[in-house]
Amino acid sequence: MSKLTVTAKINKPINEVWNAFNNPEHIVKWNFAHESWECPSAKNDLTVGGKLEVRMQAKDGSFGFDLVGIYDEVKEYQLIKYYMEDHTV
Repeated sequence: MSKLTVTAKINKPINEVWNAFNNPEHIVKWNFAHESWECPSAKNDLTVGGKLEVRMQAKDGSFGFDLVGIYDEVKEYQLIKYYMEDHTV
C-alpha cells in the first residue's frame, strides 16, 4: 500500500481550518472533485476508531457511492490518519 501525504498552507487560524475540514456541516460544501458532483451527507466521529462517513454522488443522480474512513490517529490541530474501511487507497 502506498503512503499519501497531503500538505497545504492556509492563512487562517488553525481552529477555523480544523473546523472547516472536519465539521460535517462544512464537509458537504467542499468534498467533491468536480462541479457535477456533490456530497449530500457527511458524518464524522473524529476520534481514534471513529468513522468519517460521506456520500458522494453525481448531481444528476446517475451514480453515487459511500466512503467510510476509520481513524487510526487524531492529534487535534496537528494530524489526522485514517484508512478506508474497504482498505482501498
